[in-house]
Amino acid sequence: DEEKSDPLTDVFAENDEIQGDELQFEEQSLFGTATDKRQRRFGADVNEYLHFELGEEHYAIELNRIKEIIKIRNVTLVPRTPEYVAGVISLRGSIVPLYVLSRMLGLSSGEGDSQLVLVVEGSNEEVVGLMVKRIINVVRISEKAIEPPPATIAQDGREFIYGIGRHQDRMIIILDLDAVIGGEVDGAS
Repeated sequence: DEEKSDPLTDVFAENDEIQGDELQFEEQSLFGTATDKRQRRFGADVNEYLHFELGEEHYAIELNRIKEIIKIRNVTLVPRTPEYVAGVISLRGSIVPLYVLSRMLGLSSGEGDSQLVLVVEGSNEEVVGLMVKRIINVVRISEKAIEPPPATIAQDGREFIYGIGRHQDRMIIILDLDAVIGGEVDGAS
């Protein structure tokens, strides 16, 4: 008589197989794998940015820092906040401050009426919403194509700018997201 085996033994892994898989998983993070694929495809010094409009100018922030893009919701006004803070919104139970990015950067456009919000996360894991006029596309810009902001730009606006990139004969201002999230605008109240 041939011994009948349990048909489920082929489905479940043995203990030594599980340990090997866990080690392999720890060595390959999903983010690292995606980064490696992007670097092989576009080059090691190429980054992806979300390209958007504020007023009549073109700006960008790192694509991997954007958690989601939403339409504006009920905004709760908060007393005694800087003029660039539109208020707070509730996003899946979390309170998220909402910044009018054009006001923060000193632009004179009416971005307070915008309906698009980029929900972004800073390096300190703080989440904020940035109101923008219009999203254009995702661009890939080489680090070599990004120049530092010119010295003639006023110091209080320069701190928010990582650099100025070129993409298809257009200059795009690349924002330093951590400076924007953690920044205070002098004189804003």
